[in-house]
Order: sequence, then structure tokens, then C-alpha cells
Amino acid sequence: MDGETLAISGLEVAIPTRGGFLKAVRGVDLRVGKGETVALVGESGCGKTLTALSILSLVPKPAKITGGSIFLDGVDAGALDNNGLGALRGRGAGMVFQEPMTSLNPVFTVGFQLAEAVNPLGKMAKGEVRARSVELLREVGIPEPEKRLAAYPHELSGGLRQRVMIACAIAQNPPLVIADEPTTALDVTVEAQVMELFADLAQKRRISLLLITHDLGVVERYADRVYVMYSGLVVEEGSAESVFTKPAHPYTKGLLRSIPRRGEPLTPIRGTVPPLCGELSACPFAPRCDFVSKTCLEGVPQLLEGENGRKCRCVRGFADV
Repeated sequence: MDGETLAISGLEVAIPTRGGFLKAVRGVDLRVGKGETVALVGESGCGKTLTALSILSLVPKPAKITGGSIFLDGVDAGALDNNGLGALRGRGAGMVFQEPMTSLNPVFTVGFQLAEAVNPLGKMAKGEVRARSVELLREVGIPEPEKRLAAYPHELSGGLRQRVMIACAIAQNPPLVIADEPTTALDVTVEAQVMELFADLAQKRRISLLLITHDLGVVERYADRVYVMYSGLVVEEGSAESVFTKPAHPYTKGLLRSIPRRGEPLTPIRGTVPPLCGELSACPFAPRCDFVSKTCLEGVPQLLEGENGRKCRCVRGFADV
């Protein structure tokens, strides 16, 4: 791995409401190296999807990016106009969403939608577009690719629809693919096949992969590094191996204890995720933490650095690691 495909610094995303701003993302720093698979994990509502959407300025209104910088393959995404952003989407990064049935337009064929990804400027010959589309469908493991071009999304299984989305995402040979919960709507067998496809493409094409998920089993198997988010903050960062074998933050420990394991009792994290509003005056995980102390309530902990790139946002630091 050499250099960085994605560099996010101090990213902030807020949602205006009648009662003030909801702080959905609070100063997130995130890096993805060339050829690296990075996972961003956390419970629903922690800000991970908004972080991913911010990379291509796809944050849905009324939410808006209120601070920070995003460099994608060396390009300052925040400095681009609409034309520049249009070029960045697809060429700079491709995105795969969690529900392919809603991501694909039900009234257009697979071939029509894939052609838009292959030939966004309309400058390629029709035969060339078709040949490239067939090649992409074959690469992502879709049988009878020539026949599938004429199919509509509802005529394909969930797994095949997701493969079409992956084909669209890699059509412009981007250095980065962002996958937002790409296996949520799939059964376990198809989930494994799709993740193996991601891993194979990442290796063959030297693609960097940012994986947004709450499936820790997928993270443990496929990710090189992990960022753990809670209440809009990154609370832990490190290699997948170190985070899974020696988690530092109490929230990460709680997530790992919540994984169902045969013969072991399920230990859920008590309490609920706090509302995203106003400024934080204390550790947001304090109400749910088994190790809470007076210090936790005196301010938001800093992101402390440990060995080998480990980081943890907790006053206890790496005491138990």
C-alpha cells in the first residue's frame, strides 16, 4: 500500500431543525490507503452513512456539510463545482447502496442503466458501450450477460441486482468503491458471494474499498483497518486484527460482545443511542458505559494515540489493551 486514495479531515455534517442543528457527524478524520479495505462500523444513526455520502457531496437535504475537507485521489472534492462533482462521481469513486431494488430504476433495463455508467458523456459508439457492458457483467459474475442486458431489475434476484450495482460502480475504473451496507438485503449465502466478489475486484483492480456496515463478521474477515463511530464521533481506530483481538473503547467491546456466538450468552449494550443535538459536554457513551467515572462527564474525551496506529476516544485510553 502506498499513498492515500481518500483523506477526510475534520468532517462535520449537520441537519437543521426547528429546535436547532442535529450534529450528525462531528469532526471525523478518516483515511483509506491505495488498495486498502477500510470498514466504518457502528449502530444505526451513528453517522457512518452520512460520512460516506459526504465523499461525493450526496448528503440529502436539508443535511449539509458544515466543516472539514475531503480529498479523493488527491482532488479536493469540496472545491469542485457541479460539473467537477459530476466527473468525480464514477471516475473518482463508485458507490454501491444497500438496497439495489431501490437504487436501480424499475422502468429501465439493466443494459440502459449500465450504459449510463459506462458512457456518461455519450461519446462512445453504441456497439462499444454494449461490449463494455457485457464485459462488466461477466466480470461481476452474472451468467448470460448478453441476455441480462435486456432484463428489468424485478426480473433479477437480489444477489444479481447487487452485482449489477457493483458493475455500475466500477464502470469508470475508479480508485475507490464505497459500499454502504451492501449485503443487508441479501441472505447469508449470497452475502458471502458478494463480499468475495468485492475482495476479488479489490485485489485484481487495486481498488480501495470503504465498507460501511454493522456486520462485524464481514468486517473481521475482509477489512484491513476499522473505524468505529458513535454519536457522530470516531471512538476507535486500528487494524482489524488489533480491534477485534484487543478492543480499547468500551463501546467497541460492547459491539463485540453483542455478536451471537454458539454456546455463549448474548450480551447487548444497555440503554439507547443518544439524540444527535447541540454540542457535546461529556462522553456521549457515558450513560451506557460500564466503566463511567466523574472524568467522563467533564468533557468530550480526546482521540488518544496508541501503538501501531491505534486510536481510542476514552479517558481510560488503552488501559485494558
